[in-house]
Amino acid sequence: MKQRSLIEDAKPARGRYGGFCFGGATPEGASAADPLPPGAVFPNGARAALLLTFDVEGVYGNGAGDMQREIANYSRICERLAHHGIPATFNVVGQMAEEQGPAFLETMWAADCEVAPHGYVHDMNKRYGGDAVYAGHYGPDENRAQVRDGIAAIEAIRPGSVKGFRLPYGHFNEHSYDAIEEAGLLWTSNVGIDDFLVPGQGFGAAPFRMRLGGKVYPMVEI
Repeated sequence: MKQRSLIEDAKPARGRYGGFCFGGATPEGASAADPLPPGAVFPNGARAALLLTFDVEGVYGNGAGDMQREIANYSRICERLAHHGIPATFNVVGQMAEEQGPAFLETMWAADCEVAPHGYVHDMNKRYGGDAVYAGHYGPDENRAQVRDGIAAIEAIRPGSVKGFRLPYGHFNEHSYDAIEEAGLLWTSNVGIDDFLVPGQGFGAAPFRMRLGGKVYPMVEI
């Protein structure tokens, strides 16, 4: 596959709302609703000052990758997190979870960390062909499969453990959020970094609920 820019085709190709939110592009039709109080007080009463996450992509992301080196690095990260009592969320590509098996994810759970899907595949053209990489380039069926199969890959190892979802590249449309809502998840993590890259382009530091067009989704966006 030819090399592609991370900010190429920022708008969704399917659906009306959503798009690319990593790289300073504000998603079309997206806005924040009901931001949480300062200090991130969640609806269940949980509090957080800092949300620490890792995208675990192995050789499935947009880089060449070294699977064994990455696995070894995450083992060391988990040891240090556990030593300091710092919980984190690892967003793992579902295909990687399937192929690496239970021991890989158990290292993260043993460190008292959360494991969530980072899609089932990272680049969706590797599943459907063509050159449409992002979730926002696909319709409801493909987005539903991306969410469903990503969850299933992790919950085959630890049933009922998945509470949230991060889409690869932070690219989405309303079909993506519909699928996450249908799955009954509590959080998503697809937007917000843009203020770091391009001031004024993101959604700020406070977690919120995503509004796409006239619909506000129930999941907390972190």
